[in-house]
Amino acid sequence: MHDIVIVGAGPAGSSFAKFSAEQGFSVAVIDTLRLEQVWSKPCGNGLVERQLSRTPLSRPRGDELYGVAKDVHVYSPDYSFRVKFREKTYLINRTEFGRRVLEEAMAAGATFLEGTGFRKVIFRDGRVAGIVSSRGELRARLVVDASGSQARVKSQLPAEWPVAEKPPHVALCMRGIFRLDSVEEPETLKVYTDQSLAPRSYWWNFPHGGDMVNVGVGVMPGDYARLKELYRGIVARLPVRGAVQEGGAYLPVSRPPLSLVGPGVLVLGDAAPTVNPLTGEGMGPSILAAHLAAEQLPGFDSWSHEELWAMNEYLRREGADAAAADVLKRLVWSVDAGELQGMMSLFRRKLNLLKLPFHSKLRRALLAARALRNHYRNYPTSPGLDGWSAELRRLEASITF
Repeated sequence: MHDIVIVGAGPAGSSFAKFSAEQGFSVAVIDTLRLEQVWSKPCGNGLVERQLSRTPLSRPRGDELYGVAKDVHVYSPDYSFRVKFREKTYLINRTEFGRRVLEEAMAAGATFLEGTGFRKVIFRDGRVAGIVSSRGELRARLVVDASGSQARVKSQLPAEWPVAEKPPHVALCMRGIFRLDSVEEPETLKVYTDQSLAPRSYWWNFPHGGDMVNVGVGVMPGDYARLKELYRGIVARLPVRGAVQEGGAYLPVSRPPLSLVGPGVLVLGDAAPTVNPLTGEGMGPSILAAHLAAEQLPGFDSWSHEELWAMNEYLRREGADAAAADVLKRLVWSVDAGELQGMMSLFRRKLNLLKLPFHSKLRRALLAARALRNHYRNYPTSPGLDGWSAELRRLEASITF
């Protein structure tokens, strides 16, 4: 019998294992991958300092780090201008950094069962009481689903549990790591809103150390079949000397579920999702969600649903931002390339920002985002979401562009 069993050793799962094991809790983590393979999901490999600084994880170092970017430049659909943001971001070697986090969890007492698959949830007296793995049963006071976008534990929960809410929008991404003839602006993350190559989305070009870059694109279900064609079109724009690694993955781009917890269960990472719906940023938010949830553990006695509810702290603190980002995502989806170009031009200079309230679609988006932010600030402090969730649905349904 463990205090905590975690399904998945990615950013959310291994971070929660570390944070909880360091507090003295009995923790077991399972994953189908080996220790040297954890965190190997294809992605942009960017870990934002703004998120990481709010957690106890130490910064990437040595072989864990490809480089540090200081800025993000977002290019207009026609590439004629770019909007610049200051955002310190670590470009990490995910497997090296992930292995270190998991090894720190193990040093604190956590058990890692590598090469171990999840089979099914064990229910007892109306709550999750453990799992059946490929190695047998693992009983626990708390089961954590950090299994990624497949949400293996969550998919077996009763549909009426708020934690079981499925993300309505899931992107399919493809990215490659390439060697180039030359890498310009090696401290800048470049994001391109060219809708001919990234419909309802963007493509990216991130420095990856030396002469390498990380390049990719994500698309929504209606464009899944075109993903490889779009990706190849993007790669063709670059002075590529050779491919180092290529791969794809699903990424939920929706606000978090109505609750991150249910009786005996917590969901984190892509399984939740705890992801920025507009940008797809996932590592930082998921590590932060794991930290905020683990902070509540010392207060547990019975591990009842009422006690576990405190682990929804992420929704109380970050839900407002996620809901607002979801509104902006829907705004971007509602416009064509010309409208997007015009909206982005308002962010080029400080004086142009004064025009934001007079742009009809932006004004509606800002008002909707404010309403959702205020609603999330009143997220319930105990189980019972009927009234709150009904109002959330009403607010979301009222958003039109």
